[in-house]
This record gives sequence, structure tokens and C-alpha cells, in this order.
Amino acid sequence: MADISIAEVRKKFPQYDDLSDQQLAQALHQAYYADMPFEDFAKKVGVKVPTAGEQRLADITRGTGLAARDAIMGATGFPLMIGDAINSGIDFVSGQVNQRLGTNFPQLGSPTQALEGALDNAGFPRPQGRLEEGVSAVNRVATGAGATKVGADIINRVAPPLTEAGKTLINLFRSNPGAQILPGAASVLATDQARNTFGVENPAALMGIGMLGGVGSGAAGTLGKEIVKGTVQPFTTRGRQIMVGNVLNKLAGNPEAAQINLANSREIIPGVRSTTAASARDPGLAGAETPIRAIDDNNQFGLRITQNNSARMNELDRIAGNPEKLQGAIDKRARITSPLREQAFTNSVVDNATFNNLFGNVTKTIDDIAASPTGKRMGVEQALNFARERLALATNPRELYEVRKDLAQAAGGGFESTKPGLRLAAGQLKDVIRAIDDTLEAAAPGYKQYMSTFEKMSRPIDQMNLLQDVRNKVTRGQTDVINNQPVITASSLRNQVASRIDEIRDTLSPAQQKTIEKIALDIDRGMAGTAPGVKPPGSDTFKNMSTANLIGRIFSEGMKDNTTLRTFSRPLDFLFKLPDDKVRALLVEAMLDPKLASQLMAKASGMRIQPVAEQLRQKAIAMGYGAAIGAEK
Repeated sequence: MADISIAEVRKKFPQYDDLSDQQLAQALHQAYYADMPFEDFAKKVGVKVPTAGEQRLADITRGTGLAARDAIMGATGFPLMIGDAINSGIDFVSGQVNQRLGTNFPQLGSPTQALEGALDNAGFPRPQGRLEEGVSAVNRVATGAGATKVGADIINRVAPPLTEAGKTLINLFRSNPGAQILPGAASVLATDQARNTFGVENPAALMGIGMLGGVGSGAAGTLGKEIVKGTVQPFTTRGRQIMVGNVLNKLAGNPEAAQINLANSREIIPGVRSTTAASARDPGLAGAETPIRAIDDNNQFGLRITQNNSARMNELDRIAGNPEKLQGAIDKRARITSPLREQAFTNSVVDNATFNNLFGNVTKTIDDIAASPTGKRMGVEQALNFARERLALATNPRELYEVRKDLAQAAGGGFESTKPGLRLAAGQLKDVIRAIDDTLEAAAPGYKQYMSTFEKMSRPIDQMNLLQDVRNKVTRGQTDVINNQPVITASSLRNQVASRIDEIRDTLSPAQQKTIEKIALDIDRGMAGTAPGVKPPGSDTFKNMSTANLIGRIFSEGMKDNTTLRTFSRPLDFLFKLPDDKVRALLVEAMLDPKLASQLMAKASGMRIQPVAEQLRQKAIAMGYGAAIGAEK
């Protein structure tokens, strides 16, 4: 093995700081280097292996020092607590005065920290690792309970209190000090667990956790666990994530399928950021979007709607172009094709007899269609009669070309308002138009070259014409109040696609048709919250949501009926106002981000955090205090 020091191991894996060097070396040896004698391994990592006698002496010395430190700190705990409170208040006032007036009043500091420092200087060891810290917490509380009883007895004999409240307090401290050990130890250890396991640093939060930890330790079984667990979660990032994940899981009709759909959410339109309701394909989560918008204090949902509409409009503008671009294409087509057309007609030298002979090809095409079974249809008959009427006006190639325009317009539905039904015979009219083109090419050589160029340049023009017309008709409603941009109306877009399906198919490219379909699909997906079959939860569910109410469930269903526990904890309700905004903000963020929602749901369903109260119970049993304090089940 490569040489590596135990210090390097600790730096790389700080989670093992609660182990001594020898314990860490033994764990590494057993896991990776069991084939090597431990003494050789310890030498390579720089750990001295003490003899059995040396180890016993070291343990006795350290244990005695820790016990003495705990006895001193425990016996002075009550007066130190009062001194800490007094000094903290004085330091706060003096700090404010110094800041505002520029004075330099000294800070008194914490008596507890001062005593801890004095003990450090005197050589008393500090507890290291979670086990020693747990033992120390219980030892200090036990010593403190005894010292408090002795002090209360002395006060009662020397200077008995005069008021009933004072007598009650003294009698409380004098009676059954053992019963004070579990709540006190639970309070200390709950704070310790909150800081180290859940990462809580907020002083007010730690105070509340310690107080509720003490109260919760006296409650029965699951109730105590729920208090501590619920108390801790709102103050930590991980705790809030689990809480919101639990809310999403409970809202979802099928949480597992919703997680998969959210994780696989993909962008349909560039720039459109789908919401959780749109991507989950779950009625429960879709229904939750509307009431959760009510707690969106920063209008993030409104901004997302604006951004997504802008992205859809940008995509529609991309394929439709603008009026200026359309007019530019029309002008360019005219500049290029007009000379070709004029040259073809100018070079035509056919006389009337020759033209009439050529024209006979067009008449024959009409007669053949009329004689066919298709010609017996009313719409075809009307279209052929319309063609005969218009063609009768043409006496030369130029006039025939103008009549051709009428037939092309009729085939495209241009006369539907005055002559409805001509479009139904579009196929037959196009057969007649092809016969006209053959006649014009024979009468005016170069005509088909002109038409080929014209049709090629007309295709993008026709596409822009159609798309811009669709765009104008689906954005006639109210504009967006944030950016004043037209808003695409979902119903109008669906109606346009349905009513012009043939025109869209014949005019637009496959890519353009796909884009229209995507825009319609994306709008429908964005309206998941109001889709048929989706029932939103009551709005009050989320308007009244707070850490202590809906999400946190700080107090379980059993505790809400326990008047004593609620009375003890009611003064701490203010603490839970601190994380409420963060919890609600995270829920809003999760409803706006499908990937985040999926991660939170998976974290909540896959992570099982052992309640702090249960950790305290197990630690007390492991340290031998279980039976004494009633922690054993």
C-alpha cells in the first residue's frame, strides 16, 4: 500500500472525526488491509499502538478528567445559565450603544464559555466524538439536577421564598431530581443532533429545538419523535426539501409515475420551461398548481407564463416571418419573374386561328372531366361551368393567362364567399389549369420557364401568407400585461388548425406543420391545471400553509389534543415563522421546475431520517441510562 498518514485520511473523510486515531486505523485495516498485521498497518499510517496497560491507563485518566469536567459544569449549570442570560442582554445593549454612538463598552461574554476555557487551560479534556458528547450531556444534566436540589434545599432553609410562585419553583427543584435528567439530557442532545445531523445554526431555532426536545422527551413514544423531527426539519435545507417532497408525493395520484415523467420532462418549444403540473401528467399535481399560485408572493408563475408565451411567439414568428419580410419576397419575385413573363408574351406570334386550335386542348380537358363519373358531382359541374364562362372571355395568350389566375384562385377557395363549393373541385380545376399551361407554352414559348420560377418563388410567400394570417387570428385577444406582447389563444389556434387542415397540409412544409403542432401541444400542456378531470385542492389548503400547520406537522395529530404539551410549546410558535417563507418558496420553485420536483419527491420517498428523539433514546440505552430514565421500551 502507498504510505498515507492518518491526518490525510481525516482530511479526506471528515465524517470520521468522532473516531480516535486508533479506532479509525482499526476500521480501515479491517475494511481494506485485513491481510496485513495491524501493527504494520498502524506504523505505515503513523498511528502508535499502545500496550494494553498504556491503553487502560489512558482511558482511566481521560475518563476521570471528563467526569470531573462534567461534574464542574453540571454543578454550576444553573447559575451559569442565569449568568449567560444576564450577560447576553447586557452585551446586546452595549453593542447597540457602541454601534450607534461610537463608544467602546467591553463585552462581558458568556460565563459558560469562560469556565470552559478555564477548564481547558487547567488540562481537563473536552469530550470528543458523538458518544463522549452524549455521555457528557447526560452526566452534566444529572449533576446539575442534584446540585439544583441541594441549592433549593439550602434556599428553602436559609431564605424561604415569600410568594406562592417562588415556593412552587423551589419545590419543583427539590422534588425528584432524577425525573429532570431525561428532559434535560434530551434538550441538550436534541440541540446537538440538530446542529450536527441537520445543520441547524440559527440560535433561535436551536433554542426552540432544545426546549421542544426536553418537552418531547417526556411525551409517550411516537409523539416525542414527531415533535423533535418536525421541529428540526423546517430550519434546514435538507429538511425543507424532504417536507416539500412529502407534500408533492401526497398530492400526486401516482407519485412513482409522476416522478418518472418529471425526470424525463423535455423541452417542446425552444425557450419554453414546462411546469411540474404540465410535465407530471398527474391530475393531483396538475390540480395543485392553481392554489399554489396563491402563495407565489413574487409572481414567479406570472413571469413564467409571460416567458413561455414569448418563446411560443418567437417560434411562430420564426416560421411566419413578418410583413416586411413577406413584402420583400413578393417584390423580389416580381423583379425576377416579370421580365420572363413579358418576354414570353412579347415573343408570341400565333394568330387567332392557331390560338383557337391550341385552345381546343383546354376545351377537350373540360369535356372529358364532365363526361367522367366524377363530372356528375354537383360541385364539379359547378366548377366546370365556372371555367367555361371564364375561358370564353379569353381571345389571346395574355387574356388566357389572366383567366388562369381566376381558376387558380377558385381552386384555392378564393371565391368561397360568392361562389361556394368551387374549392370542392380543386383537383379538377387544377387539371384544367395544366391544360391551359400547355396551351400557353405552345402559344408563347418560355411561358413554362416563367411559371416554374414563379411557383418556386411563390411557395415561401404562400407559406408566410398563411402563417401570418394564422398568427393574426390566434393573437387577437388581450396582450400580456408584463411585456405588452400578443398572447396566443389556445382555442383559436386549435380552431385554425382544424378549419384549415387541407390548406396547411398543401402549403406548409413538414417542418412548419410540425412546429404548429408543437405550439398547440405545448399550450395544451401548459393548461394542465384546468384540464378536464383535474380538481384543485381547496385554496385554503395552501393559503394557510405554514411550517407548523400543513407542511411541517410539527405537532402530530395526537399532540393537538394534548393541552399540556401545546401550552408548553405555544410560546415557541414564533420560531416557525422563520422558515415558513422558505418552505413555501421551495414549494413554488418545485411546481415551476419538473426536475427539482422529481428530485424532492424521490428524496422524500427514498430517505428515512431516524427521528432525533429515537436517536436520543438509543444513545441513552447504549450509555447505560436506559432503565434509569425510562428510555427502554
